[in-house]
Amino acid sequence: MSTDTPPAIAAALASVEYAPGHGLSDRLYARFGWKVWPITAAVTCTVLILLLAAVWFQISRILQLANRTLIEITVLYAVVFPIGLVLLVADTVRACAPLRRVSAEQSDLVTQFQATVLLPQRITRSCVLMALALAIPGSLVMQKILRANVHVYVFVWLCAILTLTTVIAGLMFATPLLVRPFVADLLTRLEEPPPAQTMTLRARLAFLIPVFGVATTATGAVIAVPKGSGVHAATVVTMVVAIAVGLLVWTPLVSLFARSMRAQLSDLVAATNRIEKGDYTQPVPAYWVDELGSLAVSLNKAMRGLGERRQMANEVRESRARIVAAADASRKKIERNIHDGAQQRLVALTIDARLLETLAQTMTADQLAQAHRQLAEGLKDALAELRDLARGLHPAVLTTDGLGPALHQLAARGRVPISIDAPATRFAEQVETTAYFVTAEALANIGKYAHATKASVTVHELDGQLRIEVVDDGIGGATPHAGSGLSGLADRVAAIGGKLSVHSPIGSGTHIVAELPL
Repeated sequence: MSTDTPPAIAAALASVEYAPGHGLSDRLYARFGWKVWPITAAVTCTVLILLLAAVWFQISRILQLANRTLIEITVLYAVVFPIGLVLLVADTVRACAPLRRVSAEQSDLVTQFQATVLLPQRITRSCVLMALALAIPGSLVMQKILRANVHVYVFVWLCAILTLTTVIAGLMFATPLLVRPFVADLLTRLEEPPPAQTMTLRARLAFLIPVFGVATTATGAVIAVPKGSGVHAATVVTMVVAIAVGLLVWTPLVSLFARSMRAQLSDLVAATNRIEKGDYTQPVPAYWVDELGSLAVSLNKAMRGLGERRQMANEVRESRARIVAAADASRKKIERNIHDGAQQRLVALTIDARLLETLAQTMTADQLAQAHRQLAEGLKDALAELRDLARGLHPAVLTTDGLGPALHQLAARGRVPISIDAPATRFAEQVETTAYFVTAEALANIGKYAHATKASVTVHELDGQLRIEVVDDGIGGATPHAGSGLSGLADRVAAIGGKLSVHSPIGSGTHIVAELPL
């Protein structure tokens, strides 16, 4: 791994393993590994030989070749094509050299990746070069064997070229299937996929023209030639016309198909670029109800999900910031209350105690007793004030007795009559704490702002959640705007995965509902 890779990501990458699929290419990769490519080269050459043999069978039917001529052609095949087969397989094995190395180094993995994605082009180019290299001496020998006119040679060459293009087109569409398991395996070990130049989809689709148009049309023209009629100028012209018709018919159709495919793929690529930049607002147009249309729908769903997650992440960050600000404000409030309340009272009691110590000898017994009672009352008041502060931080009854008794104690200090309906069941500590402070803040707001005559608190379990409802008959109009107490409640509830809703129409009281997961 590079030094720039975070340890967590490096560990995750190291733990990913290639999971082979169940397709033919996956089984071949699992069984043969890199040897799949020499096997593919050998199969390609064999298919080319078989197709050319079929072509020669048709030519011999048309020309009524003698048995001796057929034997000579067979001998030529037996000499030329094994040479081409060996050379093609040897070149493929040489191209697979990076794949034969077992290494975990990123530089070697990058080399293997680039070699893998370029193998289809390498095999295709080698196949064409081998065919052309062997065609020149083969043509000279064939000329001596056939001893025919120029029309026959043109006819044979056209058949051979169409056969070669058909094999090449098939190779260009088959080899990407073989590339997939290799690339999938390498991507589990690479930190990021390196750039690689491969043949574009448009270029591969161009091979459909000779396959579906030219080759099939020309093959039909060859098969239509009567047996023993020979090859004349009219035969060659008929074949050329068939090729031209195939090109004229299939070229616009394949081009239109390629453009329609590229339009959808361009939209998908643009969508992935937007996702990479964090833009999830623009959906992918789904033009067709096919595989690419389904992919567009999946991408749209993924973008909606990512957008929602980003919104949730933003809300979490804002909520954390509000919680931190609320905690700071709460600490300052506690500090101010201690400073202005209990601390001032204790300072005053300290001064009174020292003054009493100084004047004690000059005071009568009754005066001294009275001063002691005053000091005791002052200490009692200071202790009560400290207890009130401590109760605001975390009431002891909540810890010892649970949520129900704590809410009853809270209602007893309320400014308006408050009815409590809460179970005696104990819940998780954070659930009880959150429910208590949500209720405390809601009741404090009722006492300060609602102008209510009564309020009620209902707590019950529902569908795996603890539901707390606080209702008053006040003036309503409460809104959880930023910085308000209700906004702080929403943050506190969301912090444990709950939800808070506020319904407060003007003039009709306020209904607050908190749902906390159990």
